[in-house]
Amino acid sequence: AGFATFGSGSLPLILSNYDPADPLASVARLGVAAAVLCEFPLLERPFRETAVEVLRLDSSVARSPATAVASVGLLCGIAASNVELDTLSALGGATGGALLIYVAPALMSLRLRRPSAQD
Repeated sequence: AGFATFGSGSLPLILSNYDPADPLASVARLGVAAAVLCEFPLLERPFRETAVEVLRLDSSVARSPATAVASVGLLCGIAASNVELDTLSALGGATGGALLIYVAPALMSLRLRRPSAQD
């Protein structure tokens, strides 16, 4: 819808194309901010637990307040580094797409070919 409204000159974050004084755009910006604010805790904890698992640390480390502070600090540092949101989205999409297209089928195939304990 944003591209249809603003054409090829539209910015990556569609709400940036609207006038800052537009009251409906301001409501939409507040809605996006609230969604991101509420989404962060839901995404941070699985990130922390996955990082602890990948690093092969004890699972109790994930529940440590120091780990939570380090995780939030890392994520805030990345957010403050002025990396464009569309760049991060593209990186996440490309990584997820490659995983689904190339890695996951190979892992499933290997799992199916593994001899079972009954053989």
